Amino acid sequence: MTFRGRDFLGPAVGIIGGDQVSVRFVDTSGEVPVTVARWKPDVRLDGAMESWTVDFPAPVDQWRLVVLPTVGLLPATEAWLAPGAAAIGSVITVLLAALTATVVTSRDRALRRVDEATADLRDDILQREAVEQQLRRREEELVGFAGVVAHDLRSPLSNVVGYAEMIGLVDDDNLTSKQQGYLGKVRTSAGRMQELIDDLLAYATADNTTLRISEIDMVELVESIVAERRVSAPDATIDCEPLPSVQGDPSQIRQVLDNLIGNAIKYTPENQAATITITAADDAADPDLCRIDVADRGIGIPESQLAEVFNAFTRAEGSEHYPGTGLGLAIVQRIVERHNGTVGVTQNTGGGTRFWFTLPKTTASVRVPKNEPEEDL
Repeated sequence: MTFRGRDFLGPAVGIIGGDQVSVRFVDTSGEVPVTVARWKPDVRLDGAMESWTVDFPAPVDQWRLVVLPTVGLLPATEAWLAPGAAAIGSVITVLLAALTATVVTSRDRALRRVDEATADLRDDILQREAVEQQLRRREEELVGFAGVVAHDLRSPLSNVVGYAEMIGLVDDDNLTSKQQGYLGKVRTSAGRMQELIDDLLAYATADNTTLRISEIDMVELVESIVAERRVSAPDATIDCEPLPSVQGDPSQIRQVLDNLIGNAIKYTPENQAATITITAADDAADPDLCRIDVADRGIGIPESQLAEVFNAFTRAEGSEHYPGTGLGLAIVQRIVERHNGTVGVTQNTGGGTRFWFTLPKTTASVRVPKNEPEEDL
């Protein structure tokens, strides 16, 4: 109220009193009186006239109004000078009372609105928290269900694959071409089912598997993955630039790289050899992190779908004719985020896709892959 008094009372009183009186509002509720607001015209005070003082309660304090007549009020010979000063003081008092009542009413109204808004916000937060908890519970239930289903399907699927292989080995010469075709379809379908089961288990356990953090030689890890992938993609060109060592769970980081390299090979147009480049650099946002890029020249991902590809069971436009479960990138994201890293994707300049992820660095020096000379560092 003191701040508002200084802002409004002085000018408001000046309109009423003009150059006829000097007015001062004093807060007398404390041990030392404090001037709250004042109006002092450019006219000298009339020393022959007495001041007029009145005490009154303000909204939260005790105030005093002091009115000092000036030489501009009335000639000193007028007998009704004092009543005139009193009248002006009364008008000022009424003005002050109205002004303070307005301020207090506005303040109370504003406080009520703040309380109402706070209550609404609190209710909204509680509702959001309840919805989030419900979603988390449902996600945990779905993940648990996926894990149980995948685990329970493994055994019967293994039997199917085993019997199919046995038939192929024992009676392959006695099968007609049509029967051999049927057997091939069984093997293919069983392989896809096995891939789905493996991905479901990996997705279900990616959030709660105990991490065994150690130093990872990324060059050695990439070389082992590339060696395995060359069995099914001998024509693929996979260039690996110097890579640093990082901190992480070796088996899970292996899965991240294997998924990204496998996708780069898988989503390459037919009759075209896969071209993949693996690079590393310091993360621009955090110097303690290493950013690893896996870039390809595959079919690419539409710009409008880049933000969605890490969602579970999401497959980008154009990938319908390629095998896959839609879980590989969701697994990658879960693993990287558990390592306090981030993952992202952009379109690769010249065609294809560039996936990247960050991991904590170690103090180990950068190593050069076997297919690159040491001088290139």
